[in-house]
Amino acid sequence: MDDIRPYAQELVDSLNATLQPNPDPDENQKLFANQLVASSIMSAMVDNGWVNAPVQKQKSVVSGKQWYEGGTLHNKSAIEWQSASDENKLATCADFIAELWKGDNLTLSIACRLTSEDDIRPYAQALVDSLNATFQPNPDPGENKKLFASQRVAFNAAITMATKGWVRLNILTQKSRLSAPPTE
Repeated sequence: MDDIRPYAQELVDSLNATLQPNPDPDENQKLFANQLVASSIMSAMVDNGWVNAPVQKQKSVVSGKQWYEGGTLHNKSAIEWQSASDENKLATCADFIAELWKGDNLTLSIACRLTSEDDIRPYAQALVDSLNATFQPNPDPGENKKLFASQRVAFNAAITMATKGWVRLNILTQKSRLSAPPTE
C-alpha cells in the first residue's frame, strides 16, 4: 500500500493547485464538482490496480487481440503519452471507458448506446483526441519536460471524462481508498 501514498499525495496536490477561486460562484461549483468526479474516477482506477501497478500486471478490461487490447499508458506520464503509438493510446482509453461502463458509472445516455467493445471506440477515440490536445508537446524539450513530466494520463483522462459529462454523478458516493490513508 505504501506505493499508493505518493500518487495519492500527487493527486491531492494537483487538485489543490487547480482549485483556484473564481469570482463566479457557479463556475466554482462546476469546477469543484468536476474535480470531485475526477477524484472518484481516480479512486476507481486505484482500486482496479491501474495506478502505481507494474505494467506487466495491467490488463485490458475487455479480452481478445483487438484494437482495444494492450493499452499500457494507464499509470504513465504525459511525456510517455506524447511518444506512445496511436494504438496504445486508443487501447488505454478503451480500458478507461470500459471500466466505467462495467462499473455502471457512465451516464445513461452513453451507457444505453454500448452493447459491445466496438461501441466504445468512438468514445475512446474522442478521449484520445482530447488527451492529445491536452498533452500537445512544447517544441522546447526542457519546457516540455517542465510542463508534462508530473501530469498523469489517468488523472487527465478522469478530468476529461468528467468535463465531457460522461460520468454518472453517483460515482461520488462510492467508497474511496483515497479518502483515508491505507492501514496496511
